[in-house]
Amino acid sequence: MKYEDEAPRHSAAGFPLPQTAWALVRDGSIEIIVKKNSRDVHPFGDEVEIADPHAGPIPLDGVCALRVTGTLAHTGDLVDDKGNVTPREGRDRPLRPGESAMHSGPGAARVAAKVAPVAEPVAPESEQHESAE
Repeated sequence: MKYEDEAPRHSAAGFPLPQTAWALVRDGSIEIIVKKNSRDVHPFGDEVEIADPHAGPIPLDGVCALRVTGTLAHTGDLVDDKGNVTPREGRDRPLRPGESAMHSGPGAARVAAKVAPVAEPVAPESEQHESAE
């Protein structure tokens, strides 16, 4: 199915009003993100339920709609059972129930290995000045 962002509504002064970003989460992974003008109605159809992290754990299997407004969510990111999103970072499976998206993924160790070691600070040499007589 094809989903498209809605055109934003504008205030009387001509400024665009904020929109809600909705993610379609399938088996713990973000499949698509769509921006809508409604905070309460997602674009994915009546058969897809809204996952609310305040009401209980996010289902990590099956399909649900999740509000991701204000996050750095992207297609392919993983979702934990609290509704947090994280880049895939080389992981080939969804997060397990109770596994946090806030921990460093396997990609963090590879990046750290490529970073050059930090050099020890060197004390500045004292300068000798001749006194003016």
